[in-house]
Amino acid sequence: MNQYANPNLTQRQQVEASLEAIELRMAAVDEMMEDANAATDTALDYVTAQVVAQHVSILNGSKIQLEQERQRLANIIAVWDAA
Repeated sequence: MNQYANPNLTQRQQVEASLEAIELRMAAVDEMMEDANAATDTALDYVTAQVVAQHVSILNGSKIQLEQERQRLANIIAVWDAA
């Protein structure tokens, strides 16, 4: 069965590529969160520190969404592997 977005890839290839993309995004979010947390330690202005902390909170929400999608894709692969 082919994924209609790219008929040259099988559905499994598409899901595996999607999973890889999600995992790369999660690593990038982790890196941004580390950088932002370090910035709060060096921020000279209270308001700046608050803005950076809000940014970290937004990134954390993004990471939660990415983790949910990672789990969904991993579950699809697990079902295929069990068949």
